[in-house]
Amino acid sequence: MGMELRVGSRKLPPSRMANELEKAVVNEVQESIKKKLRTIRCPQHGEASRLASRGGHKLQGLNMRIEGCCEVLIERVKTSLEGSR
Repeated sequence: MGMELRVGSRKLPPSRMANELEKAVVNEVQESIKKKLRTIRCPQHGEASRLASRGGHKLQGLNMRIEGCCEVLIERVKTSLEGSR
């Protein structure tokens, strides 16, 4: 019995399963954070924060940073993300 992984209509060979799974995990984490960020606005400027990430779709070396218009917004985001752990 062989294993088969499909992503959409694409069939992936077993040798690529780990990479595709890792990529899916990174994407899910980023999308989850972005969804949370969309609900938080700066009380002074009305702007939303942004998620900046580096490192591509690998967990090793992934670097995510929250950007915003001011420190008040950044602190609101940090508090909100820490509360949702």
